[in-house]
Amino acid sequence: MNNNNSVLMLVDDDPVYTRILSHQLKNRGYQCLVCNDATQVLPSAQASSLNGVMDSELPDVFILDYHLGNESQSGLDLCRQIRVYLDRPVIMLSTDDTTDIKVSCLNGGADQYIVKPCDLEELVARIEVVNRNRQRLPRVSGHQGAARSAMTIPLSETFRLDRQSHSIIGDNGKSVPLTEKEAALLELFFCQHPHFINRYGAFQSLYGYEMDPSNRSIDILISRLRRKLATADPSFRIRTRRGEGYELSLG
Repeated sequence: MNNNNSVLMLVDDDPVYTRILSHQLKNRGYQCLVCNDATQVLPSAQASSLNGVMDSELPDVFILDYHLGNESQSGLDLCRQIRVYLDRPVIMLSTDDTTDIKVSCLNGGADQYIVKPCDLEELVARIEVVNRNRQRLPRVSGHQGAARSAMTIPLSETFRLDRQSHSIIGDNGKSVPLTEKEAALLELFFCQHPHFINRYGAFQSLYGYEMDPSNRSIDILISRLRRKLATADPSFRIRTRRGEGYELSLG
């Protein structure tokens, strides 16, 4: 039995599965909200963010199925969209145990990835892990917290990424414009701790399909972002870890 009475949002197009899982989780002391129509989740997240809904009124953890029964939107797409508006951990469930999908989900914003059918004990343990991690982070609530989560990502004490303008903005008024893909790549780094991504996972997260080994798009994008970060602050660096990927260092 958990002790914090966390509120979970289960998003899966299978009503039988969500009914069973929500019943099991309620027996463990969680409150469960169920959504079988993924198209309803994003408008709700947008409204919560833009209307300044209090932190305590939002789900503590989103649990998403990767296959949502919607050809135009996967659980990964929904995860990315949730991340834009809400500062909440996401656990991805999927019957797919391939490395590429796991990596793309983890690089795309999911905090945990669990292969279905999942063991209830493992799921509960991972829920508690993301809850503990979230509680360790500095938090703001109310309208300011929602707006900050939706609009900016702090890079350092003096610089932030503005999601609307796709710019790195400093307290001294300095602004370095990024392309949409460069800004999305910078956000990918912040979905991981430490700020590390691999080429294949990053490519799939940004472009939506698997990367051909000869494709250099990510390397070119990294090179451009590296130069622009250095323009903002010379202590901002992207280091290459050969055979692994890239790591962002912010001083």
